[in-house]
Amino acid sequence: YRSSESQPGMTSMLDIRDDANPLYVTLGNTNLKNARTHSVNAQWGKFQMRTQSMLSLGANYSITRNALATAVVYDKQTGVTTSQPRNINGNWQVGGNAFAQRVLDKKKHLTLQGNVYVNYNNSVDLTTVEGMDNTRSDVHNTMASGSVGLTYQLGEGLRLSLTPAVNYRHATSDRKDFSEVSAWNYNFRFSGMVHLPWSFELSSDLTSYNRRGYNDDQMNTSEWVWNARLTRGFLKKRLTLSLDAFDILAQLKNTDVTLNSQGRTETWRNSLPRYVMVHLSYKFNSGMAKPKPRYPWEN
Repeated sequence: YRSSESQPGMTSMLDIRDDANPLYVTLGNTNLKNARTHSVNAQWGKFQMRTQSMLSLGANYSITRNALATAVVYDKQTGVTTSQPRNINGNWQVGGNAFAQRVLDKKKHLTLQGNVYVNYNNSVDLTTVEGMDNTRSDVHNTMASGSVGLTYQLGEGLRLSLTPAVNYRHATSDRKDFSEVSAWNYNFRFSGMVHLPWSFELSSDLTSYNRRGYNDDQMNTSEWVWNARLTRGFLKKRLTLSLDAFDILAQLKNTDVTLNSQGRTETWRNSLPRYVMVHLSYKFNSGMAKPKPRYPWEN
């Protein structure tokens, strides 16, 4: 069991009106209370050395009292938006998870592992409306995910793995303007590493990202992302030269559209998705000085 408390920002608790921007007015709230979260977690696990098998089960629950929300009111006639922090109750979540791993062959080359996660999240916030007050927004989120991984390991010279994963999300609300969400994300990842002649090492991964069932067509996407790295060590591997190739197929996008517990968020990253980069690194160890004796008999 764990309990934590968070305090609103000091400026939010002052009885002030900030209208430096006449079209966006911010009000303080002297009645704000500290938010407190109560969490309970339970975990059980078992490991067998002979077969290198592992099994773990877990469950968790948390509830937040006096969570901080922002009430936003838009006046259509004047064009002025007014915001004020407020406390709100009703945020809680419960979930469970399971993980299993086992070696499949006697030589311990093949390893199979899988995990399952389920979660229910009741999210409460305030929605923007015209008028003097806001409408309470309760969104019920049910999420389930799972993945299976198969790995082949041949000493330190070869490693291959295949990992399919799926994630399902269902979101409902009593709000009239809320669009029900029933969406799937599923991925397939192939990765590997091999030692080549002349002390070269090649590693690569290819992942297919797929999204289906979203109400907005721009969120139903499919992308193949392929990365690779070629490495060679010098001077007893103290000096390392690496060549990285990221997003070789040029399908990764800068804009990421996702759903949070209340609706939709859109993130834009100012980055260079596709690139090739050369790395040169040198690793050295510096021994620590022997501590001086505190007493004569320690010499």
